[in-house]
Amino acid sequence: MDNVRAEEFEGLDAVVIMEPALPEAAKPEFAAVYEDSPIPFFFADSETIIYAFLDEQVDYGETLETEPGEYLMGAFNGTTISLGLYNDIKSKETIASAYNRLFKIIETAKETGNFK
Repeated sequence: MDNVRAEEFEGLDAVVIMEPALPEAAKPEFAAVYEDSPIPFFFADSETIIYAFLDEQVDYGETLETEPGEYLMGAFNGTTISLGLYNDIKSKETIASAYNRLFKIIETAKETGNFK
């Protein structure tokens, strides 16, 4: 999280934050970093909604749970996105499929400046 704190994003297309860094990533000091970032941020396998990361007033430990199947959640240029697992099943194959879709989304964001 030190690179995020220092906003060192040169040479990166996106940042994916995974467990066990999610509670730290949800600290209020990072919300503005995600909002103003020139690259997308994604949060993997979080049990709480994305606003725990994006809203300084929302506490990670006390937020609503994610919808079933949400595995990867992202934010970029004021837009959020979530990617689920096939049939809400957490397996090596469904996780790989979610990351394949994520990499395509990152390419689109790199080319267009948004998720679409």
